[in-house]
Amino acid sequence: MNINFDKTDRLIQIIDEAVRVLDSAEYNLNRASKLQNSPNKKLNKLHDDLVKITSDPQIPEKDKKQKKIRAYSIAYECDETSALLLFEHDCNFQDFAKWICKTYWEIQPYITFSSKGKNNIEDWIKYLEKYRKNEIYLDIMANVIINKEPSVKDIECEFWANCTDVFSINNFCNIYRERWRNHLYHIKESDFEIDAMLFDGDNRLHKCFLELLKCGFISEEEKDYILTHLYHLADATNYVCGSIVDLFKKLRASSIETAKESESATEQASQPIGTKSSKVQLATIMEILKAINVDKSNTDLTKIIRIAAFITGKSYKKL
Repeated sequence: MNINFDKTDRLIQIIDEAVRVLDSAEYNLNRASKLQNSPNKKLNKLHDDLVKITSDPQIPEKDKKQKKIRAYSIAYECDETSALLLFEHDCNFQDFAKWICKTYWEIQPYITFSSKGKNNIEDWIKYLEKYRKNEIYLDIMANVIINKEPSVKDIECEFWANCTDVFSINNFCNIYRERWRNHLYHIKESDFEIDAMLFDGDNRLHKCFLELLKCGFISEEEKDYILTHLYHLADATNYVCGSIVDLFKKLRASSIETAKESESATEQASQPIGTKSSKVQLATIMEILKAINVDKSNTDLTKIIRIAAFITGKSYKKL
């Protein structure tokens, strides 16, 4: 059996990648906490020094970076050139933010774009500059739009392209469910609720953001971008996985309905045709005779009744 799983396999890849992004959020945002909780006392002191430098209003903003580089140099016992690289690594969240952006726009199920008048990435970027002003990485978003990643609706269309026989729906449901096994997730949304990440002291990502801000590793704008995109990515992942589950339920229900209709039709076809009443049979015979120009106007009615009795096998007197 030759089954085309192109759309299914691509959406599975996107969902798996979204889950990897969400699972890695704490790791990627944990740089300041690692200094704070390190068994190395010099790194503990580095964390404290970074917090002091960041919060000190007496130090001009333009001087804070240089002071932090010196603190890195002391903690890691290296020259300032190496210390600068270490500091910039801890402050660089661009790769993670781009990863979130790419995966969110690949999986998001809510927004569609018309390609009318937009033939390349440059055209899309110009369009997005007007309508998506809060999106930083417009080139990534434009690439995703041009690639036309599959949606749940595409999976349903692919299913029906493969399953052309309605009596095979149940078998194909089993095949598709096996294909999706271990790829349908339920993200714990409480970890990625905006309010929780902003204000809940027990939320793991709130703790990460708090330390990053204290150390000056991340700006408020960067924090807001990553935080909101993580929230939307978690929501979109749960929505798409839930929609796939609902799709299989709908297909399974249609399979059951088809089976019931087939069984009912078979039962009806196997039942003998019920005997018609004498009145209906007589009226039918009268119409047949009339078609060959035999009726009460030119033939004795008793003769017509005798003919009917002969055809139906009923009593002449009763007819």
